[in-house]
Amino acid sequence: MTTRRRQNSQSGQTLLLGVVMLLVLAVALLLAFDVHNVIRAKLKVETAQEAAALAAASWQKESLNLIGEINLIKAAETLLANDEAWGGDVAKRNPYDPVEEADQNRRYEWQARIGLLTEMQTRVAFLGPLAGFAAANQAAKANGLADSGASRSLQTYYELLETAARYSPMAGGAPQYINNYAWKAPYRSLVGRIAENGAAIMPNVRSFGSGSVSPPQLAKEDFYDAIARHAAEIAAGNPPQQSSWHDLLYDFVKKWRNADFQDKWWNVDFSMANFPGESEIYTLGVQWQSIPDYQATAQSAQRILGNTDTVWPKKSLPAAMDWCCYDKFWYPEYYRDTYRDYQSDHYSFWFESGILRRNVKSAYRYEGPAAYAEGGIDVPEAARLATRPEKTDSTSSIFFKRNPARSTSNRVGSRRSSFASSSDAEAFGTNYRPGVIAKAFGELSGGRMPIEIPVILPVFDRTTVMPTYMPVPYGFAVLRLASSKLDAFLAWLAGQDSLFDYEVGPGADGAFYLAMLQKLTDGAGFRYYGYNPAFDAGSFDNRWRDRLKKYVDSRKSEVYAQNNRSGAGWLQEPQLFYGDKSTWDTSGGTRVYIADKSYYVVDTTGHIITNDESDPTVRYTTIDYGSGGGGGPGFGQTVVSSDTAKGTPRL
Repeated sequence: MTTRRRQNSQSGQTLLLGVVMLLVLAVALLLAFDVHNVIRAKLKVETAQEAAALAAASWQKESLNLIGEINLIKAAETLLANDEAWGGDVAKRNPYDPVEEADQNRRYEWQARIGLLTEMQTRVAFLGPLAGFAAANQAAKANGLADSGASRSLQTYYELLETAARYSPMAGGAPQYINNYAWKAPYRSLVGRIAENGAAIMPNVRSFGSGSVSPPQLAKEDFYDAIARHAAEIAAGNPPQQSSWHDLLYDFVKKWRNADFQDKWWNVDFSMANFPGESEIYTLGVQWQSIPDYQATAQSAQRILGNTDTVWPKKSLPAAMDWCCYDKFWYPEYYRDTYRDYQSDHYSFWFESGILRRNVKSAYRYEGPAAYAEGGIDVPEAARLATRPEKTDSTSSIFFKRNPARSTSNRVGSRRSSFASSSDAEAFGTNYRPGVIAKAFGELSGGRMPIEIPVILPVFDRTTVMPTYMPVPYGFAVLRLASSKLDAFLAWLAGQDSLFDYEVGPGADGAFYLAMLQKLTDGAGFRYYGYNPAFDAGSFDNRWRDRLKKYVDSRKSEVYAQNNRSGAGWLQEPQLFYGDKSTWDTSGGTRVYIADKSYYVVDTTGHIITNDESDPTVRYTTIDYGSGGGGGPGFGQTVVSSDTAKGTPRL
């Protein structure tokens, strides 16, 4: 009887265990399904963005080549002109002699032909990039992207083309005619058609707020927040307990001195935000002008045409003989002369194997246009992990459910919540770049850069996707139609020569940014807490290398403070590392443990390792990328720090 009761009490336990196992299996399947969907969406977004960027860059390439072909036709027209067409040798004619009516008519006919060619180039510069934008959207949609807010911004842009002063000749904006081309109606119409069909990607533009800022940190909200954080820490104690200075302030603290903050140490250039006289979307970067060094340009065009006959001198050509040329934003020299950090922080990374494993081909070392495509996908979730806090204690129960109060989808790709809202900080930071950039490339004969001849020629023959780690091009901006508070402050800063002496301030919204920049210029009261140029590291090492265990108790008397102007800044303080003795590589130096797993390090030269240095007693994996390439960080050299070893570039 007892055995039978025991058997009855155990009945159903296997069923309960099976139900629990099935539930766990079902949850695992749902999570696996979610992970699969996210991975699949990630690949879809990346493929779609690459296809869109390449489509837009291909249209930029073909538009530049078509403009170049028309320039060659202009050159041919000039070479074919003869004395009879001009009514004699114009260069030798006495300007006071009367001009025969037939000669004048011939000149007008020639000028009309050249003027028509210039108008054709203008049409291409406006409508070619827009056609590329339409093609980019089709490529993105074909690869699974849908409208994620881009259409709304594009529709607003369409409306502004009609109402904004920027595009009104009466308000001092864009002219009604550019090279005899009434640009607004066809340009606005094509923008409207693209918006009606739905835009799946956001392009880069040369429009509202697309300025270039140097130093580039000044255009980032995090930069001002970092100043505010350090200032609050400094005000809280003497000496203060500080957080890391390895942030956007690092260069200003470590490398800049008081002399660097004299005069005007910033440059905010909004010339890229001016109406470009061509498409603002996927701008080509062209201009029409009579070349100052006309003879050299004409001779270059002759070499391209294979004709060495003499052309008419510039003074004998009518005003309509304007060539379509590269604008100043193609030339590295412009940026090098304008921005103090261009060579080290941009040019070296783009062209001198800062990112790539080898130097960029010399013929491709120019700036110019790029095509950016950014989009995203919302991936529905099959299951959601949620937590429900218990009222009785601090523990939480975990359960699966669909919570109607929360989103049940994951965003893959761009996370800009609103492209037209000034409250969306992510919509304003050019350092936030989840999309893909593609670029058109070409070269002159002999492996020369296209810009060596200022006249655009049809030499562009390829497009490629740029590695994701490459810096953002100067003047880069995603289409957006609102301005942030930081935008307004930078616009004010562009017209100032001093942070302390100005007639009209930046207003209440800009007061915070101004106060932070003023704080940054204060060496003794701010920057020296991070790095003190008067600190004697050698003397400090001699005093403390043999008694580091006592340093913690004496720290307050050794670090920088207002009553200790010779003390160490945070970057110069001994760094406290964490790790057990099993990780100790004795060949790198000596560890001085002050607790079970916390220690200071003295290297083999007797130097105490600081907060600005890595631990030499930890063995890192050595990565050798070979010889070849330039001296950019991470490539063409042996890397022994895990933090600087970059992954494979995406080509």
